[in-house]
Amino acid sequence: MIDEIYNSRIGAIKTDHFSDEWEQTAIPFEESLTEEQIILFHKLCDLQSETAAA
Repeated sequence: MIDEIYNSRIGAIKTDHFSDEWEQTAIPFEESLTEEQIILFHKLCDLQSETAAA
């Protein structure tokens, strides 16, 4: 990964993306939420992501 960054081959770095199942579930769910609920949902997702990364 360091070589790819140093030599500007960023496209060669594999990154994770949301699964199809996540998108099929989360998008309709988010569309049903109020603006305040969307903010809370995003905070919860961020906290879960940070916990998983640790």
